[in-house]
Amino acid sequence: MNKVLIVEDEPIIQKGLQYKMNWLQLNCVVVGCADNGDMGKEMIDKLKPDIVITDIRMPFKDGIEMLKETVENNKFEAIILTGYDEFNYAKQAIRLGVHDYLLKPVDMEELAEVIKDLIFKIEEKKAKDNYKVNSLLYKELLNINLNVAETSSYVIDTIDFIKKIMQLR
Repeated sequence: MNKVLIVEDEPIIQKGLQYKMNWLQLNCVVVGCADNGDMGKEMIDKLKPDIVITDIRMPFKDGIEMLKETVENNKFEAIILTGYDEFNYAKQAIRLGVHDYLLKPVDMEELAEVIKDLIFKIEEKKAKDNYKVNSLLYKELLNINLNVAETSSYVIDTIDFIKKIMQLR
């Protein structure tokens, strides 16, 4: 299940995002909602969401500033929803690696498609990370000192077999 955090200062939009989207069908769960960027930053650090959906202009701290302060220490993908079609905001969003920048009023079907694409991207990243970890573990396993006197020929044959398989990849 992918964890989603909604950071939106307009209660109607926040509730609409929370309850009008079929999150379970998207393999997601909303883990929290924040009314401003300060609260959003705290929740990102605490809840470690996979996806953050945020507005830009909010009280106390805007969405761009919140993302700047959290993107380095947390692994999440971001979607910006905003009523402002300003090039400067879009440019900053691109620099931060925001997945998409959607204008309000939000078309829920469009948002669902964006989230599906994003989930595919997240799953690809997780698979690559798992592959890297597994590769490191295999390499460590293969670096076992074979000069131990009690090592049986069966163990040596097994390690040689694993080495051959790893070379084929």
